[in-house]
Amino acid sequence: MTVEVKVMRRFALLLSAALLSAGTACAEQAAEGLLAPGRYELVARRASSLTPAPLADADMMAALPMRSITVGEDNSLAFLDEMSCADMEVERVWDEPAVLADPMLSDLALDPPYAVPAVDARIGCPGATKHAVLAIDENVLLVPSANGTRYDLFERPIDEASLRELQDALRRLGHEAVVASGTLDAASLAALAEEAERAGADYRFARPALTRALRRAVFDRAASAP
Repeated sequence: MTVEVKVMRRFALLLSAALLSAGTACAEQAAEGLLAPGRYELVARRASSLTPAPLADADMMAALPMRSITVGEDNSLAFLDEMSCADMEVERVWDEPAVLADPMLSDLALDPPYAVPAVDARIGCPGATKHAVLAIDENVLLVPSANGTRYDLFERPIDEASLRELQDALRRLGHEAVVASGTLDAASLAALAEEAERAGADYRFARPALTRALRRAVFDRAASAP
């Protein structure tokens, strides 16, 4: 690889990291709003640390139901299979989300400088029970179960071009099994789990959360890679 190509690649990685860093303000504004519009798909289910041997429950991934949360530009809401309405009600909870102290969610609260404040809220439809939802950023939502024994992670998928850039960065970091296909496959998830652990996650999760913080950590480290 020529010096010029290496310089261009490093510049691209630095630019990606800078855009993600600058976008954090936008993410916080979206969370203040309080949820960014879009369709969030269930991508992972984890047992809490209150559950005996929570890491042994990785099999929860094998039978994930098809569930989603859709927030409309017009403030409409379709919450799982439980409720839908044209006028969503949201209540902000201003206390620090204690649930993020659980090691089973440590990939949602990476070490500085990648930590991003989550927004704790209760959402629902008029006259219906409100559900606890944490907006981790503009792409990731966390929904704890009512009894505190389980966490459901929902994501809005990132676009194909952005995913290819992320996969290129992972390859630069030595994850040779990753292919820049624009598809979030097993090799990409394994590499991201390793990078999340490096950035402060307590475990290497089977399905790491694809947060803005994790992507920024990957691009930053790739930009300084030899």
